[in-house]
Amino acid sequence: EMVLLYADLDDLKPALAWCRKGKRWARDLAPGHPVHAFLELQIGVIDQKRGDLQGAARAMSLAARLLPLDDELTLRWEGKSPADFRAICLNALADVAFDTAQRADHNQREAILSRARAYLSESLQTALTEAPKMLARTNWAELQWLQGDFADARATTTALLNEPGPSEALKGRFKPVLLRLLAVIALSEDDLAEAQELARLSFESLSGHRYPAWEQVIVRDLLRIFTRDHERRYGGYREDTVLRTLQDSGSWLLSLLDYVESRDGYLASRHGHAVAALCLSLLGESGEDTPGERPAMEADVSYLRGAALMHDIGKLEISWALLNRVRPHNPRSLRRLQSHVLSGSRILEGMGFPMTARIVEEHHERADGAGYPFGNRDQTNFGAILALSEALVSLSTPSLADSAPPSLDEAAERCLGEDARAFQPHVLDALRRIQEKGSLAQIQATLLRNG
Repeated sequence: EMVLLYADLDDLKPALAWCRKGKRWARDLAPGHPVHAFLELQIGVIDQKRGDLQGAARAMSLAARLLPLDDELTLRWEGKSPADFRAICLNALADVAFDTAQRADHNQREAILSRARAYLSESLQTALTEAPKMLARTNWAELQWLQGDFADARATTTALLNEPGPSEALKGRFKPVLLRLLAVIALSEDDLAEAQELARLSFESLSGHRYPAWEQVIVRDLLRIFTRDHERRYGGYREDTVLRTLQDSGSWLLSLLDYVESRDGYLASRHGHAVAALCLSLLGESGEDTPGERPAMEADVSYLRGAALMHDIGKLEISWALLNRVRPHNPRSLRRLQSHVLSGSRILEGMGFPMTARIVEEHHERADGAGYPFGNRDQTNFGAILALSEALVSLSTPSLADSAPPSLDEAAERCLGEDARAFQPHVLDALRRIQEKGSLAQIQATLLRNG
């Protein structure tokens, strides 16, 4: 249970430590007890996440060889038969082979993929129930894609999506990763329009499901689609142009942002849209009279709006369990949660949004130095606007933290009063002008509509 808890929190070091403790405690158990194979499989999964693919393959191979397992104990412990557990181990080995092949040179790649094919063939022969069979067939389609057999990979994937045999619940579990595979096939065939639409559908289908390993693969590959789109359409990275056309050409990215927010019970629906609306209202009351700042140009406004929409994108790398933690955070979990700021900046840089990334880095900084990740007291104008807007929206919209939050006007009074030291004076002046004009009620209505 402790292994699964820390693995779910994506806290790999203690998860690995608990695996080792479990192995010591299990020494007196019979050789056929499934805990031995379970712990080896978990060590393999953790090693794969850490990037130690050789270690992952060793541990997973050992898990697959620890047979025969006791039938009754395995059903009670794992909820599946020994044959199905072995099939899952073989699929895990194939997945590690896929990662290894993508890092290998051409000469090694073919041999590694042949090994993956052998694992999947044995898995299909071994599995007794639909779930491990469907997992093996999904991985088979992935193998076809990696071998460059795009037509066969598309046919296999489409058949899995439309096959009448598996239950709708089972097909729903596999739908996100199957749509992601169709998207990367379309990308490989240079059909960017289809790739983007399939990416959007993949993120939409992820809602309501929790499959961290697949989620990471889906996010990694579909962000790559957007990067390729930059290169193709603009001859390189044209950040301002892409940001101005997000609504038209980036609908899949907006679906990704909706998905990010759906994973976090402390964020209201369309949190980023609400923050963007408030940012632009504050920008309209600041800028020209801000020391050292020139009037905002159209491109600048696009950067601010893009940063507001995407400021929480780094939460893609934070586990669902940590995002929705009810107990108070300890120092380690708090540091992990706060890491979403720099993770988001790195993701945005990889997508070709360096200016946006710099603004996003500041959305939890505070003027009194109490913010993170750097504790900077001096913020850019856009960073200061984003920090105040994010705080106001978080304070005034319902979430797990507060089901009946204060109004936007009450939240503004708090930021202008007891929390004033946390925000830059010129941005507070802009908020005060909005409040004096009586515009906060109108903005509150806009935020409610966005939600």
